[in-house]
Amino acid sequence: MNAADAIKAALADKKVTQKRLAEMMGYSGQTAVGNRLNSKISCDLLIEMLEKLDYEVVIQPKTQGKRKEGSIVLEPSGLPDGRSKKKGE
Repeated sequence: MNAADAIKAALADKKVTQKRLAEMMGYSGQTAVGNRLNSKISCDLLIEMLEKLDYEVVIQPKTQGKRKEGSIVLEPSGLPDGRSKKKGE
């Protein structure tokens, strides 16, 4: 899951629309959130958006097995093992 997918999952979990998140962040409209979700998201913006949704970002050693329900794990962009996708794949 990438940063944009994590925010979308948090939005769905909290039943908050992109429009409402835009309002919470002081943006003029939903387009501001949508545009950010369609581009690379900085760590600062990721933290700010998730903070508004009552989530926190935690850095911890990798763990095996089941995680706490509601946890979201970010993966490097590209394939699940971190390799970048090549054009056309």
